[in-house]
Amino acid sequence: MDEQEEYFSDETAAKQVGVILNDGTLVKQYASPHLWDGYRGQSTLPYLLQCALMALENWLVEYVDTCSEDNEIEWIYDYLLRKSNSVMPTSVLSSVATGFPNKVGKAAFPLLKTPDLYHLDLIRMTQRNGRE
Repeated sequence: MDEQEEYFSDETAAKQVGVILNDGTLVKQYASPHLWDGYRGQSTLPYLLQCALMALENWLVEYVDTCSEDNEIEWIYDYLLRKSNSVMPTSVLSSVATGFPNKVGKAAFPLLKTPDLYHLDLIRMTQRNGRE
């Protein structure tokens, strides 16, 4: 087991991960499998927080699905990544980018360049498949 796997093996222990934004700014966010999975209805996070994250996802899906080419997607992604100190909204951004890769485009580059996020999502998928 490598250091990353060992660290993320504790569901609730948070570590800081660095997300490099498109302008080169490094943003530190607290990350754990528990935080990454916070809005998917399988979490022990407070219900109010889960609902807020689900509402963010619903709003983003609606916006991205109906927006024209003249949109604010890059600004929204940059703002949420820059202002958050946790991977909770970042996981929502990841989900939306997965569903709408052509519309989200380069706004998702900071997510794609962060190896820790791949590891967190792999843990999420493995746990979900184990519950099914």
